[in-house]
Amino acid sequence: VVAWTRDQPWADPSRLGLLGHSMGAGAVVRAAVADAEGPGGEPLLATVALSLPSADDVPVGPADVPRNLLLLYGANEQPRFVDAALGALRAAYPDGVVGPGYGAPVDGTARSAEEVPRADHITILFAQDTRQLALDWLDQTVGAPSSGSTAGGSRIGWLLLLTVGAAIGFVPLARLVLPEREAPMRPAPSPRAWVVLAISAGSAVAASLVSALLQGLTSRVPLAVGGYVLGWFAVAGLVAAGLASLRDRRRGGAPRLAQAGGWREILVVLGLTAYAVVALGLVARSTWTAFELVGDRPRWLLPVELALIAWFWADDRLVGTRWWLGALTRVVAVLVLLASVLVLGAPGFLTLLVPLMGVVLALLLVYGQTVTRRATVPWSPALVQAIPLAYLVATTFPLVSV
Repeated sequence: VVAWTRDQPWADPSRLGLLGHSMGAGAVVRAAVADAEGPGGEPLLATVALSLPSADDVPVGPADVPRNLLLLYGANEQPRFVDAALGALRAAYPDGVVGPGYGAPVDGTARSAEEVPRADHITILFAQDTRQLALDWLDQTVGAPSSGSTAGGSRIGWLLLLTVGAAIGFVPLARLVLPEREAPMRPAPSPRAWVVLAISAGSAVAASLVSALLQGLTSRVPLAVGGYVLGWFAVAGLVAAGLASLRDRRRGGAPRLAQAGGWREILVVLGLTAYAVVALGLVARSTWTAFELVGDRPRWLLPVELALIAWFWADDRLVGTRWWLGALTRVVAVLVLLASVLVLGAPGFLTLLVPLMGVVLALLLVYGQTVTRRATVPWSPALVQAIPLAYLVATTFPLVSV
């Protein structure tokens, strides 16, 4: 990125700075350290690190390595991000505290750690304070042609409104294009709520245990935590489906499948799935990702889709039209995933991703329940939920070297 920027006619190669978030913060800090310690040439004049995961890459000693470093973290972030910001500050200024800056931009020794109010690891990206602090820092350090710049207002509220609106609009759309079924998709009686929750919890715990054993294998997937997520949902879905089938056979029930719909319904379901992908993709593209399958990402989309389809199909089979029960099974999945980090040594990155995934799962429940009540193709509710989530995983989880 630096080399490309320096070649652009609109760029001044003598006034460049870097900004990164989370893993990206670590990347820009390492690049800035290497630049400051390397041979001459046009230097990188400033670095802004949002939610730096670790201070290990910041050398102890000279304050100009890296040059003019601003460290921002959210008030609601985990303590390790606060420790990383203070550690990077105190690598150059041992008595440094949050708030006031140290050093001077003119000689590259400026360094500061500041807290962004009301922000967590995700919302720090969209906070007005983050943008203004970063803009002010870059104005002072890279020598902006004018002062007094003001960061623009946040779009995140409008984008969240768009997401909710798209989910609400999905309901009348599905009712318009999918005729009401003459017979229910699942014959009564449905599993009791406590049985569903027991199966959901048991399958989630089994998935966590298996995933802990297979971390050496799943870590070979070049998506940060993507391999773990793929394996977890695949195992949880298969175990839940197996337990549900065992219960049905013991009760002597008929297979809980609907008659297959015609080609029209299949095409309609695929169209509704595309609607859900676009609805989430528009927000993702306007916030944190290009929502594009670049590099090695396309080859992992199908495996992620299949894993998520397994889980959503089993969950829909158990829950049926009881939306409140579907909400509870998703809470169970989120809680077990978070507990896996503490108890089984699952990747710590999950603690940052799973809460956001919980919000997405709740949103997808609207899509799934709407289709469950009308479609006759058994895999329709799973498809309309799994494909959008698979796209989010395949396009947003950071690419890593394995």
